[in-house]
Amino acid sequence: MSATVEKAKANWTGYWQQPGVAESFGGKEELKQNPKYYLEEEPIANLIPKCDCILDAGCGVGRYTTLVKDKCILYVGVDYSEKMLETARKNNPFPNVSFVQGDLESIDLKKILFDKQVAKEKWDVGLLIAIIRHLPYEKGLAVLRHVAGACKTLFFTATIVPEDKEIPMIVKGIGENVITDHPYHMSDIKKALGVDTISVIPIGDRDPTEGDRYLFRFGASIDVEEPESPPVVRKNKPWNRLSSVKGMIQHG
Repeated sequence: MSATVEKAKANWTGYWQQPGVAESFGGKEELKQNPKYYLEEEPIANLIPKCDCILDAGCGVGRYTTLVKDKCILYVGVDYSEKMLETARKNNPFPNVSFVQGDLESIDLKKILFDKQVAKEKWDVGLLIAIIRHLPYEKGLAVLRHVAGACKTLFFTATIVPEDKEIPMIVKGIGENVITDHPYHMSDIKKALGVDTISVIPIGDRDPTEGDRYLFRFGASIDVEEPESPPVVRKNKPWNRLSSVKGMIQHG
């Protein structure tokens, strides 16, 4: 493994803390540069049912906040980067919305419910979108396991490559502050969650890491109200499947 990849694995926190990243991430300029990356946001949000409390794990600047805040009584976003959270708080000054700084592998997610005076042992719905791909491989699995354990239902994304394929690593960033971007083996995802089968929807185009990107649903099955207006049709794009939770299939 290259020295650059090792650097990214050891210093994955630095990328998100560097000046300018939080200010630009998820902003209008990035949207212009990477419009396709954001086409999945509204369809994924449409899958989230109305409930009491939603946990957005790895919320960043709050890309999903405005899309799901009206579906719950309490929305809490958690992220490691305080700089990201500063932007999230500034952009989302809503009474039922709050943000907490912490490491997703170790933060007590159930205690947040207690602190918010919510009489529940688990979050109704959790989101872990586009997060574990940027964490060191084993840490990503640990984060997935920890967040899933605190949620009744968890939606998360990951890119999957065949079991016989070595995990490729793509490095993003400049200088000392770099991160990895990598896929997972499906067997490791299932092992982390302790399951043999899991609900998935293939989404997006083939990933730069030569894997297929999936939206996963783990935990209790849910009933989702279909949106009042039909989803925008994007011809020949796999994320059209995100228009309904019924499009999910069992992988096992």
